[in-house]
Amino acid sequence: MKVIIINGPMGVGKTTAGKLIAEWNPGTAFIDGDWCMDIHPFVGNRETKTMAVDNILHMIGNYKQYSACSLVVLVWLMDDAWVREKIRDGLAALEAEVRSVTLICDRESLVRRWKGDRSCEWRTDRWLEASLASLSGFAAMENTIDTSGLSAEQTAEMIMQCGKENTEFRKLTIKEPEQLSGHMEELRATCKYMRIQGRENSWVTKYPKGIFSMCWRMISDGIMSPEDEKTFREIDDWFKKNLPEPDPCKAHEKVITFFKTETTEEMLKKIEPAIRILDRYHHAYDIVYTNDVGTIIYEDEWQVAVRVKDGKMI
Repeated sequence: MKVIIINGPMGVGKTTAGKLIAEWNPGTAFIDGDWCMDIHPFVGNRETKTMAVDNILHMIGNYKQYSACSLVVLVWLMDDAWVREKIRDGLAALEAEVRSVTLICDRESLVRRWKGDRSCEWRTDRWLEASLASLSGFAAMENTIDTSGLSAEQTAEMIMQCGKENTEFRKLTIKEPEQLSGHMEELRATCKYMRIQGRENSWVTKYPKGIFSMCWRMISDGIMSPEDEKTFREIDDWFKKNLPEPDPCKAHEKVITFFKTETTEEMLKKIEPAIRILDRYHHAYDIVYTNDVGTIIYEDEWQVAVRVKDGKMI
């Protein structure tokens, strides 16, 4: 039995993303932790949370016995460490394969999502203030995904990828030239591939755009200064001379590419100025490290190309 746990503050989008994952994966059970302590009037103390944990583990245990169920998605606000530990220990006793993520976002995104949700009775100004106050605490947790600027579909896709072994999603702001290459040293031992991608989708692949596509769009939109455009064009020229263009890309197939972490340290140093350009214009991006890239249809010393369909790697 596989279990994906989605934690995060109220209004961040846990339920929407979790339901999308359930829809995409037949044989998935969806559990909202709030169902398991639905007391009227609401009481959120240690006693009711303990009861909810017991109910959650009981439900997952039953789903484990059901032959058609292969995945459980649990969404719940778990700001108490003892709650997370009880869930973790209970799932270990059930011998479940667990992947846990915490969704976060910036204040503006949370307020916008909160105001746009008219169906939830909890979307009051009082609870909004409480949720905003909790952002820093959730941001300090492990395995966070910054969903600011992401659609619900993009968030769900990132959760699914993060649920695979040795996959990490990081949003980095490069402040020192050595930061990216230094971070690569940290992850090289466990993650074979990396990709720098934006929060907007390519109209061709329906998958988040890569860094070169993002920068070219900024140039075409007149956003970059002449100095930054010159810098990026020099970077682009260097990569055209030193990195082969995959055959599927030449044929305009629906593919995306990943760098190989073991062989591209020099290339990553060359691309750092382009990342700093994204930071300078506050253009959101993610640096993705993973071992799972779907179906590889092209490979050379420095990169792989994989197929995508309907915005997902296949």
